Amino acid sequence: LLVVAQVIGYLGLGVIPPYSVYIANVISVMVNQRGPGSELLKDLARIQGMIVGTVGGQFINAFLGGCSVMSQTLEFIALAAWMMAAFFMVFHSKEYTSMYFGYMLAEFGTFEMVVPCSSETYDPTAMFARVSCLLISLLLLFTVGAIIPQERASKVAG
Repeated sequence: LLVVAQVIGYLGLGVIPPYSVYIANVISVMVNQRGPGSELLKDLARIQGMIVGTVGGQFINAFLGGCSVMSQTLEFIALAAWMMAAFFMVFHSKEYTSMYFGYMLAEFGTFEMVVPCSSETYDPTAMFARVSCLLISLLLLFTVGAIIPQERASKVAG
C-alpha cells in the first residue's frame, strides 16, 4: 500500500504535484495506529481529524501567515493553542475515537501551519493539491480495507 502511495506521489498523475510524499504520509499515519475498539469508528474519527486539521490549519495560515514579526508571532500563538487543544483531547479523552481525532488534528493542522514564510499566504492550487492527496490516500485505504477483511473487534478482545 505504501509503495502504491509512493508511486502515485512520485508521478503526480496530473492531479497532484510530482514528488509529493503527502499520500504516503497520510497512509502511514492511518495504518500505523491500532488499538482497542471498532476500526470503523476509529477510521471515521481519523478522517474527521484529518479533514478538520487540514482545513483548519490552512485557514489559520491564510489569515495569520506572513513574513512580518507580528504575523509570525500570531501564527506561533495560534499553533501553540492548536496543539494544546489537540493534545488535551488525546490525553484527557475517555473515548478512543476522541483520542484518534486529537492525533490527526495535531498532525495535519501542524503540517498546514508550519510552512515557509512567503508574502502570498493563500494558494488555492496548493490547497487543492493537499486535499486531493488526502482524498486519494483515503480511497486507497478504503479499497485495501474492503479487499483485506479485518478481524472483528469482539474476537480480538476475547
